[in-house]
This record gives sequence, C-alpha cells and structure tokens, in this order.
Amino acid sequence: MEVYYIGLFFLTILWLIMVRNGEKEKHGRWCLCAWIVLSTIEGLRSFDIGTDTSMYAYLFATDGMDSFEAGFQLLGQFVHLFTNDPSFFLLVISLVTNGLVIFSIYKISSQPYISVFCYVTLYYYFQSFNAMRQYIAIGVILVAYSFLRQRHFIKYLLGTFVAILFHNSAIVGFLFLPYHFIKISNKGSLNILKSLIFPFIIGGVVTISFNFGLNFLVTIFPKYAVYLQMADYFEGIDVVQQIVINSAIFLAYILFTDNREFTLPLGTAVALSFMISSVGMLARFVWFFDIFSIFAIAEIWNTRLLEVRSKLLIRFAIFLSCISFMTYYLSMNVMRVANYSFSIF
Repeated sequence: MEVYYIGLFFLTILWLIMVRNGEKEKHGRWCLCAWIVLSTIEGLRSFDIGTDTSMYAYLFATDGMDSFEAGFQLLGQFVHLFTNDPSFFLLVISLVTNGLVIFSIYKISSQPYISVFCYVTLYYYFQSFNAMRQYIAIGVILVAYSFLRQRHFIKYLLGTFVAILFHNSAIVGFLFLPYHFIKISNKGSLNILKSLIFPFIIGGVVTISFNFGLNFLVTIFPKYAVYLQMADYFEGIDVVQQIVINSAIFLAYILFTDNREFTLPLGTAVALSFMISSVGMLARFVWFFDIFSIFAIAEIWNTRLLEVRSKLLIRFAIFLSCISFMTYYLSMNVMRVANYSFSIF
C-alpha cells in the first residue's frame, strides 16, 4: 500500500513547489500532474487489486461485455480497435475516471489540492478500482454539475444523459437541477437550523416515495426487475462509519463555512446513509452525493469564519482524520486494494 502514500507525498511536494500564489493557471498544471499520477497508479494495477478488477479484465478479453450499459460497451469497443490487452483497458478507464473527477475539481473546488487529497484519503478514489462503470458515471455527473453551476443547462442535461449510458443509477443526477434553484441563506441561526434539518426532510420524502420510485426505475430499466426478487437488496447493511463520516462533514460544512452551495448534495448523502441501514440497495445512490465532500472540505479548509489559530486546528484535524481514515480502510483491505502490485512487473 506504500505506493498510495508515495503518490500523495509526491503530489503534496508538487503543490508546494508549483502553486505558491494561487494562480488558476498553476492550479491547472498541478491538476494535470495529479491526473497522470493517480491514473498511472490505478491503471497499471494487477488484476487482483480491486474487488471486481479481474471480472472486468476477463469480460473485456473475452468480448463478454454485452450485459453492460451502452456507453461502457462503446468504450470497450473503442479500446478493442487498438488492443485486446485488458491492462490497457484498465488504464483507459482510469484515465477517463480520474480525468473527469480532477477536471471537475479544477472547475469547482476552491482548493484543488485538498479536494484531490480528500478524493484519495476518503476512499472515493479506491471505490473507482471496483465500481468502474459507476465511477465513470459519477465523474460525468460532476462535470455536468460544473456546467449547471454556470447555468449551462443544455450541457448539464447532455452530461447527465451520457452518465446514464455508463451506469443507470446516474439518473439521480437529474436531482441537481431542482437543487440548483433552491437557494439556502447563510445568514442567521434560523437558516443554519433549516440546513441542519434538511437531511431529515429528504429522508422522509425518499421513504414515502421509495416504492413508487423503485417501480418507475424498473419501468425505465427493465433488466433490473430481477433485483426485485432478491431479498438481499432490501436488507439493511452496517453503515455506522458512513453515517458518522457523512454527518460529520455535513455538520462541519454548515457550522464552519458561510458557503451553502453543497448543502443539498451533502444533506442527501446523510439522509441516504441512514436509510441504507434499512435498504442496502440505496448504497450505490449515496456515491453520487457524498463525493461532494471533496468540495465541501475545501471550503472548510479556506473558511473565513474562524480565527487563524482555530483555522490551523481545523486544518490539522482534517489532515489527520483523512489520513487515519485511509490507513484504517487500507489495513482492513476494503475494496481489496491494500496489497498493491503493478501489472507490468
């Protein structure tokens, strides 16, 4: 697992060297380096690194990708034009996934280094070793959101449709459109209270509309009807850590910043985190919302609401908590990524 820490250390040194006065152009050059480093580590991994890596490699090598969404099939067919080597396919997937995520960080984040740091240490990066189709979709949704916040609605809608072509769960990306028009004030204790109770509102709405929404999704995507017969998808799963982490980030964002842009995505992540303890199949949908933590933590890092000493303590707590979280998950070999080895050796 040392390669992950070496990669982070290298990117940290690059940031300190390249970005001293916060120029956007220098942010872009550093983001390009981060894309290359993270994609190289992920793309050149052995087939036993990642829960589903060997399965994807096998299906690519044997032309067995017919059951996947159209966008992922097209990506596989494109790579087949050049090679049948599954290692190259994994490299292309990593370049696409990390390219999309880091491009969105460059466009959205107020502190790209912290967002990339959190992308890795909060384990989103390692989730992409496993849920490859869905993480391409998540990356596309993030880019689509970057268009939405600039009021480029057509580009946002097109991006969301593209995301669905890689993973059908990306249909939840359409929620960001109404979220965009909901304005949450950052002034006054009453508005803070409203922000804090938002997850409970979302949780109640999802609970009431769950059965209708599930049947609607199955109508749109009939191939998922088989899951209705599988009881495991409706059983709860142990998500105490996810609840605690998403809730802590949400609370810190509300209390320590005057930014409210990411309140609704983070609140939705908290609400769904509680709900998957009862309905496990909702876990995949959480990933489209808790990924916004990488932007929210950057806002906490740059907060203007705290004095210098308090801000330094917050930054130290963020750094220590994130590194500890990654170290713990790697020690538990979550997603089977701990015992890293390169495919080329």
